Amino acid sequence: MTRHIGIVTSFTGTYNTTGYFDARSGRTFNARVQRYDLMAGPRYNWRPGGVTPFVHGLFGISHMRASFDDTLTPRVKSDTAFAMAFGGGLDVHAGEHLDVRAIQVDYLPTFFNGKRQDNIRAGAGIKIK
Repeated sequence: MTRHIGIVTSFTGTYNTTGYFDARSGRTFNARVQRYDLMAGPRYNWRPGGVTPFVHGLFGISHMRASFDDTLTPRVKSDTAFAMAFGGGLDVHAGEHLDVRAIQVDYLPTFFNGKRQDNIRAGAGIKIK
């Protein structure tokens, strides 16, 4: 939109396999969990020279899916909820069309089942312009 203000989108995926304890049956079994976040919102970029620090506020959805490896009653549960991300980071310019994202940290609250879950995400990587 301007040299300092822009609109960004974010799509992230998180995967994990964890032990799940069923309190009703007293059994423990594996659960494969997948989470996808899709958000968009404004970003403010400072442009002092060879680096670009930024802050953003993103809004969208989070979708979670859990597959339970229970041999007696295998099941899949999924849910979608409102999500936000507030944070920022630092891009280091490595070339005309390449930046290195040195760090990005976000506070990411989600609202599954009408309750807030507080999450933090951190990342780094390569940005192609």
